[in-house]
Amino acid sequence: MYFLKEALKNNKSIQELYLINNKLGINFKDMLYLTDALKINNSIQNLFLNCNYIGANQKNMENLKEALQLNKSITILDLSSNNVGGLELDMLYLKEALQINNTIQNLKLERNQIRINEKDITNLKEALEINNTIQELNLSKNNIGNKKINLLYLKEAFGINESIKILDLSGNHIQENEYKELSGYLSTIKLKNEFKIK
Repeated sequence: MYFLKEALKNNKSIQELYLINNKLGINFKDMLYLTDALKINNSIQNLFLNCNYIGANQKNMENLKEALQLNKSITILDLSSNNVGGLELDMLYLKEALQINNTIQNLKLERNQIRINEKDITNLKEALEINNTIQELNLSKNNIGNKKINLLYLKEAFGINESIKILDLSGNHIQENEYKELSGYLSTIKLKNEFKIK
């Protein structure tokens, strides 16, 4: 990863980077090398980091936060299947990144652990209240619907957020009546944005 870091720091042409299923999060240094490169690289637009155990180490999310706060090129970020939310500060770091980053338009967080406590969903809510660049958000298969308070926070966050047009909440054990209520509410206030909920 050290050599990849050095290459990415100087590269001006790579727009897509696929590092899927590389266990980057297990070795702290690997993730550090990557995030150091992302602080400098301004060509990568689509970054796929799914299935890398990033949530296995608290320092990984802190380093990713710092990289995303500085990066000015990434528009698609795939963090699915990384156990994000499994550790106490994961969602806090993600919130702090999204409150500053103004380039990410498509954020994939499916199959993570955004359900452990109300702090996780509160951090997500606070991020979405400030971020105005994310247009597509995938939160599927996170078990968000296991607490009614989670849906209330989401309703508040998406009610304020004006940028998100596509929201995927599938596979979250949301009761049918709660889903209809959330979908109806968000569709009504977001008609101008052609909002779509899955």
